[in-house]
Amino acid sequence: MDAILVDMTPPTDADDFVRALGAQVRAEIAAAGTSARAVAETAGMQPVVLSRYLKGQRDMPISTFVRILNAIENIAGLKLDPRVVVARAEDRMIKPS
Repeated sequence: MDAILVDMTPPTDADDFVRALGAQVRAEIAAAGTSARAVAETAGMQPVVLSRYLKGQRDMPISTFVRILNAIENIAGLKLDPRVVVARAEDRMIKPS
């Protein structure tokens, strides 16, 4: 019988932030009236990869974060300040939605 490996590492503040940032980027996509698929295509990434970032299943490098925000901007014709998006994500950590 094969053993099943389970990650027993307790979540950290960093894990919470990764999830909060993903949730906030997902909210920015919705507020822009677009889809994650369209953002992924515009950002030049596979939709499944973007989905992992948005679900907080994968750490989002800063360069990827900026690329995603730029894609949202290009699709929706608006300007997103990365500092504001990060601040909103931090607020989610204090008061989950």
